Amino acid sequence: MRAVAQLGIVSALLGVIVGSVGAGAGLIALMIIVAAFTSARRITRHPGGWWAAFPISPAPLPAAAGLVAAGVVPSTGIAVIPTAGILIGRTMTATSLAGRRALDELTARRGAVEAALSLGVPGRDAAAEIARPGAARSLVPALDQTRTVGARHAARGVRGDVAERGHTGAGRRFPVPLSSSPAGRIFLSAGA
Repeated sequence: MRAVAQLGIVSALLGVIVGSVGAGAGLIALMIIVAAFTSARRITRHPGGWWAAFPISPAPLPAAAGLVAAGVVPSTGIAVIPTAGILIGRTMTATSLAGRRALDELTARRGAVEAALSLGVPGRDAAAEIARPGAARSLVPALDQTRTVGARHAARGVRGDVAERGHTGAGRRFPVPLSSSPAGRIFLSAGA
């Protein structure tokens, strides 16, 4: 019974939030704050983890705005809020993975950092030299998953368009780079 009550409350709140621009913006801001805090805690328990907010805060907003401006996502709360939430969640995941892996590399290869310091390499450069490759490698699985999901959903969207209208409508449905690139033509032909 408690779960039903909680779902009812959440549904009522979301109904109000998606209808109001200010409330929608407030929810997106709250999502960014929670994502930054969660990522910081996943990376380290040290109070200095607050820096995780820097990649999470600015990154998803221009991407969501670009999707709305390009006409890919409708400019309604019911579309913008989940899109921003997905982008914020992916940014949080990438930040957490890269940050945790960078700290693990620095811990495991502390001797290499100290060797670089003894040769006169500045501390930040010595740490970056060790941490950067591992942090970059940590993002490969998440990027592969995103690519796979995107390809699958692009083809499904075209198949749905064909079933509804008898044609792909690719010029309207997908931005020019997708419909004119070789990979885009493969996606579009897979759905037709």
